[in-house]
Amino acid sequence: MERRTGRTKRQIQQAKHGALYVWPNRLTEYPRLLAESIGRYDLMFVNIESIGRGREKRYSEVVVDHACEPNDMQRASIASM
Repeated sequence: MERRTGRTKRQIQQAKHGALYVWPNRLTEYPRLLAESIGRYDLMFVNIESIGRGREKRYSEVVVDHACEPNDMQRASIASM
């Protein structure tokens, strides 16, 4: 996994307003703080494990962090959001 290259920050910056951001683990504090540090208070953060568990609503965009490795069920759920 790449580290300290700014990929997550770029993904957050490029996300549409109101997007859902999928993070690879339950520790979503880091991406939230990163988003806030660049003025992105509009994003919703969830961990990849919660995908497919009742969050299937429509978002302006679903951004999957570069470090995520969604399984088939999660990919199908993301595609329907």
